Amino acid sequence: MFKKTILILTILFISIYFLLSNAINNNDYKYLKIYFPSNIKQTVKYYLFPQKYKKEISNKAYKLNEKIYDYFESSKITFNLKNLNNYKKIRRVILEDYILDEEQVKIFKLEDKKSFLKKHEILENYANYQVYESKYYNIKHFGILDKAKENCLEKKLFIYNIGHSHKLIKSDKYLYLKSLMLSKCFDFFTLSMTGVGINQTTNNDYDFPSKIAGANSEAHDDYFTYFDKKYPHKKPLSLMLSGNYFLINKILSEKNYTDVIMAGFSGGGWYATIIPSIITKIKTSISYSGTIPLIYKSYTTGSHVEKEDVDYEFYKNSSYIDLYYLSTLDDNFSSSRKHFQIYGSKDVVFQSRFAKLFKKSFSLKNFEIIIDNENLASHAINPEIFKSLID
Repeated sequence: MFKKTILILTILFISIYFLLSNAINNNDYKYLKIYFPSNIKQTVKYYLFPQKYKKEISNKAYKLNEKIYDYFESSKITFNLKNLNNYKKIRRVILEDYILDEEQVKIFKLEDKKSFLKKHEILENYANYQVYESKYYNIKHFGILDKAKENCLEKKLFIYNIGHSHKLIKSDKYLYLKSLMLSKCFDFFTLSMTGVGINQTTNNDYDFPSKIAGANSEAHDDYFTYFDKKYPHKKPLSLMLSGNYFLINKILSEKNYTDVIMAGFSGGGWYATIIPSIITKIKTSISYSGTIPLIYKSYTTGSHVEKEDVDYEFYKNSSYIDLYYLSTLDDNFSSSRKHFQIYGSKDVVFQSRFAKLFKKSFSLKNFEIIIDNENLASHAINPEIFKSLID
């Protein structure tokens, strides 16, 4: 009797399972399904049919994304520039509030540079080089300067921020880009984002005023608790911008470069958007899959948003459009510099179709939006396009 009961219950459960499976997203059962609360139906799908649940959510997200894109496409969005006095104020405010004071920062060359490269397992990729460090509070940023051949007639500098990645500095694309620029007589200066890449540290080995317990050095959101009573006007974003800013200015102070280019990929492209807006010695800046106006970024599928991308306090007064424009303006606020925004055609973080809408909606002297149709990767650089921009 017991075995028979077990068999009947098993058959019953299997039958119910297949019935439920067949009923999911099937309109033939719609009159039956209306008697069950929505939260119960979602719970059943989530626990018993996770693959179907994921597919349903994915399909809904895709349809919503398509509707949003259609809306943007028909809206004909345009962007307007502010007057020149506003841009003078924006540059001044960034320098005063979002870059630490010089007295707060120490800059020096590493004496044991080989150990630093060994730590990151990249010693074999360097020959004629120097490693620089900037330090404030207990936050460290590093820069590796590869030096071009001594027989180069011009002194030129290519600054490259590799972004979030810990591995990109070992990649074939990075090494090819570096080799390419060195062959063209550019010194090559490698930087990373705060807390990652060559700036990677442990959670116990970094510190700053108002740091919360358990803060993660790689989690950029955790830097936004920063407040220093001695420098109350300094904003949290200054912890992320100041390292790159002071390292670049240190290199620029040591040589009289005839040409300076800054480029960056992903998070590094974010730096290559903001830093050139305040360092006018950078003649050309190139952000590759780094930034896009927030109205587009907010709706791109797969778009990973970091706090620094959307910090309201910063962007309420200085939008990405403002930063693009400032990156073309020199010390006299004349448009004598160049800025490029590049997006891979298959990039999942910055969908090229939204980038195409951006290209239609905004034009500016010495500013260009490029859709890289040669790059079919989901999120990666194409070194060849850098070559085409400097030749």
